[in-house]
Amino acid sequence: MTSLLGLASEQKFEWNVEVEKKFNEVFDNIDTDKNGKLTFDEVKDRVLTGVLRQMGQNPTDSEIKQYLDGIDRDGDGTVSKEEFREWIKELMTILKDPQKSLDLALQVMFKACDLDGNGKLSRKEFSKFLKERGFPLQNDEVRELFMAVDNDGDVTSLNKEELLSVMSAGRIGHN
Repeated sequence: MTSLLGLASEQKFEWNVEVEKKFNEVFDNIDTDKNGKLTFDEVKDRVLTGVLRQMGQNPTDSEIKQYLDGIDRDGDGTVSKEEFREWIKELMTILKDPQKSLDLALQVMFKACDLDGNGKLSRKEFSKFLKERGFPLQNDEVRELFMAVDNDGDVTSLNKEELLSVMSAGRIGHN
């Protein structure tokens, strides 16, 4: 299996001349105005929307912006080549470690669900997230799920650890 930058998945990730060349090709392909910075529209049109739609996802503009904000370290509203390079390096390192991959997936899912950004998922947020992804649950099913994984005594919301419990038990979208 080959990664985004053309590395076989069993290879140890090392940033070298070949990877830098492929990285520059990827970045330059996304940077349509050739100003050395990736904008929301470039990423939306060239990467996230196309790739995610092929995977059966339909990201909203706010989800795409939230994703970009995580890469945009200087907060200028764009992703520089250096910011993108550092993100790719981190991503490649994470992909080599199953626990880090799971942690990243949990973090992304949690952020996507946590609409009000308070660090907890309400039943309403969780239900909306599942419904948008084709797994609608009835209110009583969500309530039972929250009660089953509750670790902190608050059965009205999930924290990240409780969400991980739901995911690892395969309780979402499986009968």
